[in-house]
Parts: sequence; structure tokens; C-alpha cells
Amino acid sequence: MPTNADWVRVVCRSDPYKKFAAKYPIDAGKVTKSLESGKQPPEPGSLFARGLVRAIFAKPYMPGVADHVRTTMSSAPYKEWANYQSASGIYPHRTDHNKLLKRLEGKPTTAPSSLLAQGLGGLLYQPVEPPPAPDDPPPGPGAPVWPPDKGTLSPLLAQDIVFTRSLSSFYGTLRAAARQKGWAGLAIQFDHAYYTDENKAELGRIRSRLVAEGWTIGGWSVYGYDNVDPYQDGLRHSRMAIDFDLKFWIANGEAWAESANIGKSNAWIDGWIAGGSGGGIPVAVSCLSSNTDGWAREFDYAAFIDRLPGSGVFPQVYGATYDSYTVHNALETLKRGKVPKNRVGLTFDVINGQGPFGDYVTWTGPRQLWTGDDSTVETFAGLG
Repeated sequence: MPTNADWVRVVCRSDPYKKFAAKYPIDAGKVTKSLESGKQPPEPGSLFARGLVRAIFAKPYMPGVADHVRTTMSSAPYKEWANYQSASGIYPHRTDHNKLLKRLEGKPTTAPSSLLAQGLGGLLYQPVEPPPAPDDPPPGPGAPVWPPDKGTLSPLLAQDIVFTRSLSSFYGTLRAAARQKGWAGLAIQFDHAYYTDENKAELGRIRSRLVAEGWTIGGWSVYGYDNVDPYQDGLRHSRMAIDFDLKFWIANGEAWAESANIGKSNAWIDGWIAGGSGGGIPVAVSCLSSNTDGWAREFDYAAFIDRLPGSGVFPQVYGATYDSYTVHNALETLKRGKVPKNRVGLTFDVINGQGPFGDYVTWTGPRQLWTGDDSTVETFAGLG
């Protein structure tokens, strides 16, 4: 899923931001430094930049992102954009402005058309807290156990895989460090982000180099997010996999594909199959883990296990972001969800290349890294 920084980059591509940057280069430089270094600079003096910088460093599931968007929207450059009137008397940005106001109120609305509103709106759709565990998880008959193995995990999914958001950010030195430690799968984002066209173009330029380095090239994308039809996502993703000759696909379904929306996984699979099953390549699902070992998530793991041969279940063990997202909690959650252990891989996150490697290395099965963009050479040494 796109990060807060990704959505701020969308804002930075907009004409209002470029106009602001030309007039206030020091504050614009602080936004750029925040995006490039991952380190929080001194507070910008302008409201427009201050809201953007604060949004970049608001962690996932942290309340307050809406407040940072309000800060930017209260600035003079934003108001000038929102209230602009053409010579014919039309307010061309008023519709997008009203859509942002609706999102601030928590009301559903269609996607804005302008880059400025798309970026700010994306920030407003970031989840503010992880789905809570039930107050009283059912105790069950004792400690959960793994169900019997079922089928096999495709060897293409069993290799260690690096996710990327922007392909160009996972450059040669990082790729070499990863390959030296045996990482061999490369999952490139192909849909639902502003930079996916750049990824496709970059892949066209360096594909032969990646193959020569020993990478197996796959793709990934969210499905059914932000009220998008999951069937159409599946159809489109299947055809992308065929068109780009990908070797595997990872479908990302999180809180928006759970509970009342649990049917989104089957709908995506219906579309995937209708589109040609990606040419027959294997599929894994990237899904949420848990901060507790006492309950099962309301997610349709079985749809992938039963309907897609060789498929895998890859929960997000994001211990760098949340201390409680441990290997133990992930595995216990999967046991309660009746996921066969032989179809499991764990996805580990890093922040500035670092994570709780001591916990991560307790898992000896297939691994994925979120993300190559956030890695350093030391990341792969820490993961072993």
C-alpha cells in the first residue's frame, strides 16, 4: 500500500506545489530532504510545507494525519488554488476541494482529478489504527496447532523475495547485497500507485540486467482497496502478468478485505482466472498479521489455498513498525486461521534498513522483505 511519503510525492508533482517551491525554496527543500533522507528536518515556517513534512513522519496507523492535511489546507497556497476563478467565472478546483472536505468528515467520495487533491486525499485514506483484537477472544480447546500440509508452495514463491515500490530505488549496490545473501525474487509494484508506469518503463530498460544478476521477476498490487472492484483488479493484474512475462504475483489484501469485505479475495481470484490466470504463474496473498496470538483474523486464506495451486499466504510481520508484530504472533494467528504451514511465508519490514532481526531470524521458512526501497546493505546481513 502507498505510504504517506508516496502521497506527499504526488502533491510535489502538482502545479500548486511547484509554484510554492519556486517562491519558498527553503521550505520546499525541507520537504525534499524529508522524502530523500527519511530524517525529520527543522519545522518549516510555512503551513503548506509544515503539514506535508509532518504527514511524511506520521507512522502508519497513527492518528493525526488528518490534522496535518488540515494544516496544509489552511495555507495561503492551498486557498489560492481552491478559490481560483477562471476568466469565464468557473471555479475549476472547487469540486476537488469539496471532495477533500468530505474525506475529512469521513464520508465516501470519488477520486479527485488533480494531483494536489489526489495526494492530500490519499493521506486521508491512510488507516489510522490497526484492526483491534476482540475483547474476549474465544479460548478454544487449548493451544492452536497447525492443520495438515496441503499441496505445495510453488518454488517461485518459496525463494526469498524483495518487494519494491519504486523499482529504481532498489539499485545495484542493494541488489548485489541481497543476491549475495540468497534473495532471488523481485516483486515490482504494477498497479494502484502513481509511479507504476515508471516501474514498467524501468523494467523495460534493465530487465536483461536483472535476469543476468539472477533475479526472478514478479509483480504485486493491492486489490479491492478504496472501493475499487476486486474482480476488475484481478482481471487487470492477470493480463499485466501475461503482458510483462512475470513469473509470480503477490496480491495485497489487508483490512479492506476482511470481515464484512471478506468476499473481495474470491472476487479478485475470479478476475485473475478470467484474465488467463496470469499465464499460469503462482500467486501469494500479502495480508495482515496480528499484535496478539489469541485470535484468528477474519480473512479468506482458504480462497487462495484451495483455488490457486502452489499459492502462498504471506502475513506482514512488521516488527520495525510495531513491537508487538512478532514471528510468534504471526504463526499463532495463522494456526487459528487454519493455514497449512507448508504454504506460509513471512514478510518482514525495515525502517532505514533496520528491524528486529533477532526475532526475524527465528523464522526459517520463505521470507519477503518490505521493502527494497527502505533497505541498506546492512539489512541483508542482519536478516542472515
